[in-house]
Amino acid sequence: MIVRGVKFESSFFYDFESVDLPGNYALPPCVLTCVIPVPIHTSSGRIITPLTVVVNSGIPEPRRRGKYDALKLQLEIENRLFYSRSPGGWFEEALNALQQQLEVGTYIECCLNCAFSDYSPYGNGGFGGLACFRDNKTEYLKVHGKSIFAIWDTLTEFVQETYLCPQFEKRKPGTGYRG
Repeated sequence: MIVRGVKFESSFFYDFESVDLPGNYALPPCVLTCVIPVPIHTSSGRIITPLTVVVNSGIPEPRRRGKYDALKLQLEIENRLFYSRSPGGWFEEALNALQQQLEVGTYIECCLNCAFSDYSPYGNGGFGGLACFRDNKTEYLKVHGKSIFAIWDTLTEFVQETYLCPQFEKRKPGTGYRG
């Protein structure tokens, strides 16, 4: 992204650094808003709809006495708005909260909801760092809990939660490390 003529890059929402200024100048506390088009599976078919992402890296909200939500999401499906937030900035938490508000059978087609994705038991950042096992589906589907370590070196790549590849399959409860 470019802010006042200075180019910043990041793989996540929380660690933008300048590529133009010397010394790895970090973006100061701010509120970033972006829109990510996401496919939604509904009972009436597949639609593409905007997911609005608001990331607050440290600016207090006026009516909250110095507090702020690090991440807010908004999703519009067929003229209905759904909201979620994560005070700690965890995209997984906020996206799962959105998913829980949707009608049964309606879901966001994205890597977070894919049968072949998981986080490391060692932890992950607020956004991104989701391991994809699409090239080792058979072994991944046998994983329960921390047994994921046995196949960790077979992951295909790390992806962002909202990424979607052509091999998407809906995640079933109880699968993988996340369960």
